[in-house]
Amino acid sequence: MGIVDWSEKPEGPSTPGVDEVKVLYFGDSVIVWSDFPTSNSAASIAYASKEDHVGGGGQLINNEYGFVEFRCLFDTETTGTATIADQTYDISKGGLFLVSIRGEQPKVEQVDCDLSGVKMTEQGLKPLIDSEPAIKKFFTATPAE
Repeated sequence: MGIVDWSEKPEGPSTPGVDEVKVLYFGDSVIVWSDFPTSNSAASIAYASKEDHVGGGGQLINNEYGFVEFRCLFDTETTGTATIADQTYDISKGGLFLVSIRGEQPKVEQVDCDLSGVKMTEQGLKPLIDSEPAIKKFFTATPAE
């Protein structure tokens, strides 16, 4: 469980969620990938007993964009439910959750992709931007300010 974020200044326009990213993760089975700004944002995450597969939760907060709460309740390490922005998802249908707060309401998309072997570091997560097309598609379709 943890938090990883990064911010890059590309040549040309920046894409929140691709160039500026805040990721929260529970083991290697659930990743909450967001376009929350890396500055002036706070994140919290808590996790109860991985051995018991209980779950955890937390929130992302930004003064300008508001907040998104989430929680995961695990039946096993790869099954259970995730609730993000008051929407509930079956984790067995995909553990990558893309979250955008750049519109009027938070937007969430669940993606079914192989997260095994992904290192939960900036260097381990960045390759997903190219290997999982849904990430760029989701964040480039989201209205930017």
